[in-house]
Amino acid sequence: MFSVINISLFLLLFIAYVYVKKNMSLFEVLIYWFWVSLFGEDFSEIVVTNLQLIVPFRTYQIFWDTMFYYLLLFPMSMIWFLHFYLKMSRKWQRLILTSVYTFILASMHIVMELAGYVYVVDWKFWWSLVVWLTFIVSTVGLMYVLRWLKGRDKQPV
Repeated sequence: MFSVINISLFLLLFIAYVYVKKNMSLFEVLIYWFWVSLFGEDFSEIVVTNLQLIVPFRTYQIFWDTMFYYLLLFPMSMIWFLHFYLKMSRKWQRLILTSVYTFILASMHIVMELAGYVYVVDWKFWWSLVVWLTFIVSTVGLMYVLRWLKGRDKQPV
């Protein structure tokens, strides 16, 4: 059931992104996609699972659902976040967007536990808020660094 929801959400976000006016190049999107999927999967496996704060249920279907979430749906949602972040001109709008998105990502552990994908052993909700806020700030920082490097490439002929 969860995989059908993941696939539907991913396809909806992907198709909508194809038709929206883009403010990021394909190169940027691929770098952000790689960064988000790398951080999401590696952080969850290395830190959370090795410390056994959250124990994933190891069944074949749940494994593929989790991989699909971390490698496709989560990066696509982060691309949308960056898309809206770049469209907003005021700092307070960006702050509200960042806060809402951080809260959504932090609550995903609760949703995954209710769906039967993980068992939360000793994980505090505020840890998720700190982890995901750090992740979002680092991704936005990566975006600014990448755009700064892209701007340096423009040399007079």
